[in-house]
Amino acid sequence: MSARKAKPAAKKKAAKRKPAGKKPARKKAATKTKATPKKKNATPKKKKVAKKAKAGAKKAAARKKPASKRPAAKAPTAWKPRRRKPAKPVRTRLPVAVWDEAVGLGLFLRGGGGGDRGSVGRQIEVVNRYFRTGGRKRPDLAHVESGVEWENAIGRLSGDAFRIASVSVADEERPLLLRALDGFAATIFAERNAVERMRRYAVSWPDAGPFLRVDHRDAPSHIEDVCEHEGNRYFLRATVAGHGWSAKVLEYAPDGDFRELPDARMHERPRALRVSWGDRDELRTFIELCEELQASEWDTFVAKNLAKRASLSVSQAKLLLAGWPRAIDPWKRDWMDPDLRASLHLSVGDASQARDSLRWKDVLRTLEAPLRALEDPEELWDPRGGGPRDDGSVAAIMADAYRGRPLGRTPSAAHRRRAAPAEPRPAPKSSALDLPVSPRVAIEQVREVVSAATRFGHFETDWGAELTGCLEMVGDDADRSTWLHALWEPLPADDAGKLARRTKPRLSADYRDLLQRVNGVALFRLHLPPRKRPLELKKYEAFTLYGQPVGRKKRRHLPADLGALHGKHRPRDAPASWLCIGSYGEQWDRILLDTETGIVRRTTRRSAKDVKAEWRDVWRMLVTEAKRIAEAFDDAGNLRDGATI
Repeated sequence: MSARKAKPAAKKKAAKRKPAGKKPARKKAATKTKATPKKKNATPKKKKVAKKAKAGAKKAAARKKPASKRPAAKAPTAWKPRRRKPAKPVRTRLPVAVWDEAVGLGLFLRGGGGGDRGSVGRQIEVVNRYFRTGGRKRPDLAHVESGVEWENAIGRLSGDAFRIASVSVADEERPLLLRALDGFAATIFAERNAVERMRRYAVSWPDAGPFLRVDHRDAPSHIEDVCEHEGNRYFLRATVAGHGWSAKVLEYAPDGDFRELPDARMHERPRALRVSWGDRDELRTFIELCEELQASEWDTFVAKNLAKRASLSVSQAKLLLAGWPRAIDPWKRDWMDPDLRASLHLSVGDASQARDSLRWKDVLRTLEAPLRALEDPEELWDPRGGGPRDDGSVAAIMADAYRGRPLGRTPSAAHRRRAAPAEPRPAPKSSALDLPVSPRVAIEQVREVVSAATRFGHFETDWGAELTGCLEMVGDDADRSTWLHALWEPLPADDAGKLARRTKPRLSADYRDLLQRVNGVALFRLHLPPRKRPLELKKYEAFTLYGQPVGRKKRRHLPADLGALHGKHRPRDAPASWLCIGSYGEQWDRILLDTETGIVRRTTRRSAKDVKAEWRDVWRMLVTEAKRIAEAFDDAGNLRDGATI
């Protein structure tokens, strides 16, 4: 169709259109209307209107009442002061941010690493408040996690305090660390009575149960939480273990009665907490001293004295005496602050080698010793004390702790005077000091006692152990079996000389002669029925003389190591010339040899002054004790009724 033909059709359509303003009316479809039923109840809107009208009518009626019926006005009363409500106890704010910064500077040495995760201060604050008050609502620790196990430092802050007072802490860092200690003194973890009602142990659950508010399938690999069970409060540090949870638990029993968590499997024996050093009074006294005296002065003489007493290198002694400086970069060889390393006169190699050769367990024990042993903490600022022979000085206490000797409180002025040697008690009447015995007779007496048990079996190992009297045979393996007596082949003269140089004081000529005849003696392993056997007698021989182990240390049936035990088993109050060469199994008594006079004494394990017996020399002691102990046992190797060792 062409465009010309389309024009007339378009004009017709436009003519038919109506104006734009008028729209055609729609036709309504015819529908049947239904009658709406009347509502019985009025709508809420009508009710509201009726209620307002009723209230307005009541007000209008009240206005129209006569004045006679209105209540009389009350007479004015005298002014009384308002009673003030009792003031609420002021809640001390704990230094949360200070704790977080102090951990970065090395606080809580026993807490371990992992300080980058979470907030230590916030977690201490929440757990402290929960342990104090308890409550129905458990705090949420989901966002209050911490990678530092600060609970390990409860009651054991003496190492941190020693480090704060040492030269390893800069002057600008010390006030922050002291504020952190002051804040910790305000918590429940510094109250001696409360700490003695706490204990720590490890448990595990197949699932979280009611104590961890998470499901181990959806939870992270570690989580901290608190809970309450029968009045006791618990802080849990849990980690995912297989298909369940394992947790380290800190329990607080306000009434003193500990209760185990139900459905939990115990993994270690619970350890009750004790305050060795670090209660509220001790911490605040130490803080006052630090603010007054600042850091203790560095003394190279004290470091050399510590190295000599503890058998350490001078570099190792300097690191311990300096409070174990914080590592700026632990992965580098030059890990110390250069200025501090220069003040200690240490090279990069010496500092690196000294750090790698010391065990962390020994370091902690050594740093914690001075404040625990000193009666007056002010003595920490005078480490030299009375000189190199002063057994109450800081260097002497640290050396004893490093070598594993038990610590004891020293008098406040003990470091200012030379320690007097122990005065042994007079020898008992049964002492036989004037009866000389030849070495050959003494060794023959010991072998005579041992040969009586040959009928129960005899075995010789490849490394020179002569085992006699089998008590318990483990299959056909004689090496793993239990034997009544043990003697060891003679020690070569060169090895005996090396051992003599290791011990302090050096071995006497008599005991070196004994080792070249028999390298250690172990008589009468305590073989008692289980019901009559005390717990401490389970692993000890009745009589033991120390020797020198030869060969690999993992072998069984080796003599007790004289080089390692001569100082560890020596009583603290024993003179410097006394050497521990043996022990008894029943009461753990010690056999002490005076290297200057050659006299041998039997003393208690706690004090060298409690002398129970005395002999002229080693040979006299060996003959007397071999006969006496043999009479206390029957032919089968059992201790007779009423007999003592």
